Amino acid sequence: SEEVTEEPTTTEKPTEAPKTSEEVTEEPTTTEKPTEAPKTSEEVTEEPTTTEKSTETTTEEAKNEISTGNEATTDSSTKKSADGKWQYTILDEKNKTVEITAAFAAAVSSKTVVIPGTIDGYMVKGVAASVFKGNKTITAVTLETGIEYIDKACFNGCHYITKVTLPSTLKRIGMDAFNSCSSLSNVTIPDSVTEIEGGAFWYTPWLNNARKERNDHLVIRNHILIDGRMATGDIAIPETVTSISSYAFYGPESILQEITDSTSVNGAGVQSVTVPSSVTFIPDLAFYRCGDLKTVVLPKSITSVGRESFSRCTSLTDITIPESTTEIGSGAFWRTAWLDNA
Repeated sequence: SEEVTEEPTTTEKPTEAPKTSEEVTEEPTTTEKPTEAPKTSEEVTEEPTTTEKSTETTTEEAKNEISTGNEATTDSSTKKSADGKWQYTILDEKNKTVEITAAFAAAVSSKTVVIPGTIDGYMVKGVAASVFKGNKTITAVTLETGIEYIDKACFNGCHYITKVTLPSTLKRIGMDAFNSCSSLSNVTIPDSVTEIEGGAFWYTPWLNNARKERNDHLVIRNHILIDGRMATGDIAIPETVTSISSYAFYGPESILQEITDSTSVNGAGVQSVTVPSSVTFIPDLAFYRCGDLKTVVLPKSITSVGRESFSRCTSLTDITIPESTTEIGSGAFWRTAWLDNA
């Protein structure tokens, strides 16, 4: 087949390590990507506000100020809670469900934040993207029972959070949800969670500690392979794993931006991967830029291979797509030796 000449367009990709002089400068076009290495407290950007303030802020204005993250909106389905702490959007009026979309200053006046399971008689189903992004004061967060999801980058860059308490009702942790929470060391993922998206815990002490639990440095929770970026050599993913997070093995060089002891990465990266029959799909960018990866063994259970899942695996020569696979995402094998020889 003819060689692909243009890189596929992507919509999301995680942070990369700095490019070397030998590396091709062109990158896939992206519109979103996980956060880069954690910023210091001095580097975190200022909190957004809903309106331009004068040099003097009244007490009432302070109460109405959005703490960090999303700005307040005024559409008919969006309301401010009676206690003045939250902005929420009605998801289903009949079933009385809402999503928290912003936090006012009153919600984060204490260093410990409790996100309620009910607001004004509505059940809180989830917390929207970027609600607490970049907050400088929160040190602990508790989500009450009833909440089912934490959306993208919800707590991204909250450098002072050390502990997060998650409810038994939680089902999904979104991309970058706790990315760059550089003090987060205490979090237990409840058994109810069935989806943990890419970069959810990148640049956290919790993730770095979790890597030490296994000799192969794979981080697995609730049968989800969350992270394998410190793995090296020949890797056999355990049969207990039923899904792999996007970006799970994303370019081993990116790990050098995250860990403090760079000597713990030998630079060899993953050279071969065997995926168990318990896994049915390879997610987007799962093995993106694993330059030393040569061999991949896919089981007959695989039905789809995600977008750019093996893109830039320049050493990949040995992989067989099973007949069970009915969908291959754009650029899945872009810039691989296997594609060059196909």
